[in-house]
Amino acid sequence: MLEVEARMIDQAAGRVDEGAGVVALGEGERFARRLGGLVLSDEQQAMVRQLVTSGNGVELVRAKAGTGKTTAIDAARELWERDGYRVIGAALAGRAADELHARARIDSYTVHGLLRDLERGGDWQLPDRAVMVVDEAGMVDTRRLARLLDHAADARAKVVLIGDERQVPAVEAGGSFGGLADRLGAVELSEVHRQRHAWDRAALDELRHGDISEWIAAYDHHGRLVPCKSADEQTRTLVSDWYVAAREHGMEQTVMLAGRRDEAADLNRLARATRVAAGELDATTLTVEGRAFAQGDRVLALRNRHVDHADQDGRHLLRNGNRATVTHIDHHAGELTVQLDTGPAVTLPADYLADGHVDHGYAMTIHKAQGMTTGRTFVLASPDLARELGYVAASRHTDEARFYINTPDPDERPPGEPALEDRDLYSVLERGLGVERAKHLALDETEIDAKLGELSTTELLEIQDRGRTLLTSIPRQARRAADAELIERAANDVAHLEQLRANATAELERLGRFDRRRRAELEQRATRLGRAIDNSRQELRELTNKAAEFDLEKWLDSNEIEVVEAAAADRELAARRADAYWRATRTVSLDVDPEIERRLGERPDNPSDREEWERAAAAQESYALQYGQPPDPDITDTASLTGRQFDDFKQTIDLAEKFVNPPTPDLDLGPDLGP
Repeated sequence: MLEVEARMIDQAAGRVDEGAGVVALGEGERFARRLGGLVLSDEQQAMVRQLVTSGNGVELVRAKAGTGKTTAIDAARELWERDGYRVIGAALAGRAADELHARARIDSYTVHGLLRDLERGGDWQLPDRAVMVVDEAGMVDTRRLARLLDHAADARAKVVLIGDERQVPAVEAGGSFGGLADRLGAVELSEVHRQRHAWDRAALDELRHGDISEWIAAYDHHGRLVPCKSADEQTRTLVSDWYVAAREHGMEQTVMLAGRRDEAADLNRLARATRVAAGELDATTLTVEGRAFAQGDRVLALRNRHVDHADQDGRHLLRNGNRATVTHIDHHAGELTVQLDTGPAVTLPADYLADGHVDHGYAMTIHKAQGMTTGRTFVLASPDLARELGYVAASRHTDEARFYINTPDPDERPPGEPALEDRDLYSVLERGLGVERAKHLALDETEIDAKLGELSTTELLEIQDRGRTLLTSIPRQARRAADAELIERAANDVAHLEQLRANATAELERLGRFDRRRRAELEQRATRLGRAIDNSRQELRELTNKAAEFDLEKWLDSNEIEVVEAAAADRELAARRADAYWRATRTVSLDVDPEIERRLGERPDNPSDREEWERAAAAQESYALQYGQPPDPDITDTASLTGRQFDDFKQTIDLAEKFVNPPTPDLDLGPDLGP
C-alpha cells in the first residue's frame, strides 16, 4: 500500500503544469449565467477558471455538501467541449454517476465499469484531449483511484477529483483524496447553497469541523432534535413525523435515513404498515421473497441493470440507489412498472425482483444517500452514528432535517446514571458524532507509529496478537472460493433449466392444434422444468445469502482501529528486531557479555563452531535487548509468552542448545581385554 500511495502521489505531482485540459478564455468571457437563471457565485467562477486554465494533469476540488459543485462543473464542461475536449464522468455509485450526467450533462459511468472498459485494451481507451471528472472521489479506494490515474496519465488526460473527506469514506483502504489534496492543493468550495436557512448552513459547518456541541445547540434551539424515551418510541415517532411530512410535501421530497441496513429495514416495514392502515396502498399486491409491493409503493433499486422502458421502445440503465414509485403490477408476468424519481417509467422484470434487487424505498442507509438532495430528512440517531455519517445525514435536505434520539426515561435509567438535565445536552448523540472514521493514507499513519514507539515490546506484542486474532474471524479464501464455485454452479443450473424450458415452449408454439399427445408431453415438461427452476433459484439464493453472511463493511467499522494499530505494531516490532540484532552482532564481535559466556561457555577456537557460537550469542543479546531480560531455558510457563515472543524464545534456546548441552562424544576405547 505504501508503494501504491507513493507512486500515485509522485505521478500526480509530476503532472503539474503539463498543459492538460487548457481552454483559451477570451478577455472578459462570461460563463457565470447558467440555464434556468442560475448564476455562479464568485468562488464557483474561480473554480471553473482554475480547472480550465491551470494545465495541471490532476486537479482536486474540495467541496462541502451543497456548495453547487455540479453546477460549476457543468460550466467547465461547456468550455472544455467548446474547445474540442471529450469530458467523461465517473463515480463510485451508479446513482451518483446519474446525478453527474443529469446535472452536469457529462457522459458518466461507475468507477468499476469505467475501469473494466479501460482495462480491456484495444478500442477501450481514453480518447485524445480527454478530461475525466471523478465525483465523490473521497469514497473511491486508493487502489482503484491509482488505476484510474494510471490510465489518465497514459492518455495525457486531465483528471478532476471532486470530493470531501469529511463525508462517507471508502470502505476499503482509502484516504487518497485527502492525501492528494494536502500535497497538491485543492480548489475550495465552501459557500453552501443547498439549505435555505442561514443558521442551518452555519450549524452544519460547525458539525463538519468537529464542533459538535454548537451544532447540537443550534438544532435543539430550532426543534430539530427529538428526544424519545425508548428505541420503540424513537422508531415510531420518526415514522409518524415522516408520514405527516410525506403527505404534505410528497413522498419524493421526504426520506428516512439510518446508519445500518437493519435499521432502514425496520423503518421501511413500519412506514409501509402506516400507509396500508391509512388505505393508501392497493390491497392487491405482488409478493416476492417476503416483500409485498402494491401500486403506489415507494421502491429502491439495489443493483445496476438494463431494463425496458414501460411506454416506449428501448432500454434504460437502472442504477443501484434509484428511487421510484410503483405505477402498475403485472401479476401474470410477476413484473412491476415503476416511475423513477429522476428518469422514465421502466419495467422491473421478475428475475430482478426474485433475486432481491428491489426493496421498499421509504427509508435508506446514509451511505446510499451520499450525493442526494431532498426536501426533508428524518434521521434515526443510533449510538454508532459517527461524525462522517452524521454530517452526510444532516446535509441532504433543503428545508429541514430532524434527528431522533433515544434518551431513556429517568425511571428506566440504569442505577447511578445522571438525569438528562444533569448531563451535557444529548450526550449520546454527542458521543457518537465525536467518533471519526475518516480514512488516511498509510503514509500519514505516523501519529499511531509515534505513540506505539513509546510502548514496551510486551505491550506491542499484545496489540499485534489482538490484531492477528481479529483477522482470523474473516472467512478464509478457500471457503470464499468454495462458496463462489457453488454459486456459479447453481447459477449455471438455473440458466440450463431456463434454456430447456424455453426450448420446450418454442416447440409447443410450433405444434399444430391436433398433435395433442406431444402437446401434453411438452406442457408437462415445461411445468416440471418450472418447478425445477424455482428450486434451483431458491438454492442459488440460499447459497448467496450464506456467502454474504460475513459483512466486511460492518467488520471494518468495528475493528479498523485495532487492525491499523496491529499493523503499526508489526512495523515497530520489525524495526526493533532489526536494530536489536544489529546491536547484538556488533556487541558480540567486540566484547562478549560475561553472562552470555557463563551460559554458552567460552567462544570456540574452531572457525565453524565459533560462527555458530556467535550466532547463538547474538540471539541471546538480541532477545535481552527486545524483551528486557535474557531467555530463561528453565522457564516452564511458556504459555505466558505471546506468539512472536514465543517464536523468538524457541529460536534462541535452539541455537544455544548445542553449547549449553553439548553432545557426548563417541570415544573409541579399543577392545575390552579384561582384567
